Amino acid sequence: MFSHYSEDSFSISSNEVRTLYEDDTGDIWVGTLARGFNLYDRGRDRFIQFKGEVNKRHQTLSVNIKE
Repeated sequence: MFSHYSEDSFSISSNEVRTLYEDDTGDIWVGTLARGFNLYDRGRDRFIQFKGEVNKRHQTLSVNIKE
């Protein structure tokens, strides 16, 4: 199990997980409520966080991921 720790930038960005997705390469993506999404780095047992700007009330976060 994983938990968010504000002092750890490699923890999951939020404990409020809304979406889990495993892509074609086996990478695990985690979507959270209001805290962006995360890519789980299995080799290092940590997360890479993708967040939008703080204090934006209505914001869409999108990223194009290419091989």
